[in-house]
Amino acid sequence: MNNERIGLKVGDRAAPDANKTADTVRLLLSAEAEAAERIQQARKQREERVRQAVVEAEKEIAVYRAQREASYREAQAELAGATEETARSLQLRAEQLIKSDQDLIANRRQAAVEALVQTVVQCEPDS
Repeated sequence: MNNERIGLKVGDRAAPDANKTADTVRLLLSAEAEAAERIQQARKQREERVRQAVVEAEKEIAVYRAQREASYREAQAELAGATEETARSLQLRAEQLIKSDQDLIANRRQAAVEALVQTVVQCEPDS
């Protein structure tokens, strides 16, 4: 700074104090500028960390979602398989019961026919 600008002349007794004051003001201004720069850098770093955290969180969410969807699909497939297996099992059981009944009828048919014939043949008139 120019001493004449602040109202002091070079030959004045207050000139050394003015230089000291001017230096102090310059030092304070540079410290303020440096502090502002550091604050700006810290904000940028914080914003970058937040962006990175968001990206990482989105990746983790995507992985978790994929795992849950795979688990859901697996459960659906298992239930569908169980349903199909149950239907096949019921169909097989029904066929077995029908065959068993048909075999039972075939085996007892002859005995039933013979019992009817015997009853008709041995029929005695009522007296």
